[in-house]
Amino acid sequence: MNKLSASIINSLIAITPDEILEKRHLRKNSGSREQWINDKSLFIHIPKSGGTSVAAAYSRNEPGHATWSFLSKEYPLLKNKKIFYFIFRDPEQRIISTFSYIKGLHERFGTSTLPAVNNYASVDDFVTDYISRKKIDDNYFLRSVSCTLNGLDLSKVWAINFDDLRNNFESFAKDILKEELILPHENSSKTYGCSKHLSQEAKSIIMKKYGDDYMLYKKVLGNKYVIMR
Repeated sequence: MNKLSASIINSLIAITPDEILEKRHLRKNSGSREQWINDKSLFIHIPKSGGTSVAAAYSRNEPGHATWSFLSKEYPLLKNKKIFYFIFRDPEQRIISTFSYIKGLHERFGTSTLPAVNNYASVDDFVTDYISRKKIDDNYFLRSVSCTLNGLDLSKVWAINFDDLRNNFESFAKDILKEELILPHENSSKTYGCSKHLSQEAKSIIMKKYGDDYMLYKKVLGNKYVIMR
């Protein structure tokens, strides 16, 4: 893709409502999502939280980033499943990883689904200027875990701790899913993201924006995996 084409695409994405971008994303992943829907359990993919590695463990494509609100309407029988699970990552590290990932997409392809990232030299600037003004739950890539799971019976939901993901996921698969699954690699964004540091102002903004997530995240700390209620 040449620079002019990338610039035009980025300009169009920038003015496209989040709702339209999300519909496009969900439509794009509809085929792969069907494979996950047919499992006995359901994996809910939170952006930049190890979902690529989980998909690789199953030798399939990622299911896309869908909320329970969307899934329950599209697939009413999902409510009968006994086990739902997702990977819970520290919201601060998730934002750092998101910034790094989107920056990488821009460098490789010249465009991404969140071109606003390219306007900032650092993740700190991105948080203090963009995230601070953004309704995060309107954007599927920034959306909180709390919003994603809204309406789902948390007594059926398991959270896997992102820290030491490989061991935690494989233990969860064996103990809860009763499957022998091998996580082929830890998400490369983990190491890359942890090398970045945020100012206290940026930390405070993330804490405020993802306040409900931090309350839920406390349950995961120190555990390989936990039931959310």
